[in-house]
Amino acid sequence: MRLSRVCAYFLFACLLTLAGCGGAGGTGPVTTNDPPPVTVTLANESFGPSRFEQFQTRADRLAAITAEVAELSGTQFKAVPSTGTAYFAGMSGLRINADGARNLPEINLLGYAELVTDFGADTVAGQIINLQGHQGRSPSDGGIVNVDGAILIGENQSQIGVAPDPSLGEAQNRFYADYAGNLRSELGTMQISGGLTGILRGTRVNQPADQSNVKAVEASDSAPVIRVDGVARSGSVTVVGRN
Repeated sequence: MRLSRVCAYFLFACLLTLAGCGGAGGTGPVTTNDPPPVTVTLANESFGPSRFEQFQTRADRLAAITAEVAELSGTQFKAVPSTGTAYFAGMSGLRINADGARNLPEINLLGYAELVTDFGADTVAGQIINLQGHQGRSPSDGGIVNVDGAILIGENQSQIGVAPDPSLGEAQNRFYADYAGNLRSELGTMQISGGLTGILRGTRVNQPADQSNVKAVEASDSAPVIRVDGVARSGSVTVVGRN
């Protein structure tokens, strides 16, 4: 079954190493016209794609974007804009680990992600929306359910140019953003929060007016704060997007 690949997608996305490249240098102003936000309406199963097919589309898209973004080096320091904004659309994967001691199964969620970087303010904001999920290692273990709620990114704290570890050196192409969300579904009530550490990827030369110097973003959190029906759980969050 194709959906058995979903777990591998999560592992692949979450294990990606944040690595940058480039050198110090001046920055130039870049202003982009944001394309329309990615919005997905979950169709009634009687008239459109089933939840199973919708989840498969999400899984395939997460894998494709993750592989594409992984091929890009960190944005060159001198190419990181100093003004303007850029819009990135992509996917997010959230995994809640199984807890064998309490006989709690793994939960996997997939959603659409959108991020806006404000290079003048050095901030990042966005959201993870239209989530679907399943319980167990593969969708066949627990079926696909729609998830109500959204995860908001950068509402309280974000910063472009911050390295998660001082040993990484210069950090012009790195960023941090907090996130938090309350989610509800047949899988339970979930509170998820934490901080994403990320990197700006790719360097676009002679870009069109509606595109940024930066081609993509990638961010993750290997230690989010998660509670499912009031019970503390461990897990991971990954976000990828393209401009």
